[in-house]
Amino acid sequence: MEQRWGKDTGIMPPGFRCFYCAFRKIAVMITKNTIRFKCPVENVPSKDNVLVKIDVGINFHIGRSVET
Repeated sequence: MEQRWGKDTGIMPPGFRCFYCAFRKIAVMITKNTIRFKCPVENVPSKDNVLVKIDVGINFHIGRSVET
């Protein structure tokens, strides 16, 4: 995602870019690789005051959906 003067200008096409100016910058880089987000949480109190351990793992991929 590209920004000019702090305003989003959209998706920048892939390829080599040189940015020597402060008014134009890459705001966010998004990868198409599969990303694993792991978030272990310990000692979470349940409704009946039992402490439990939760291990949350999320795999996601940014891209077009594949229909079969």
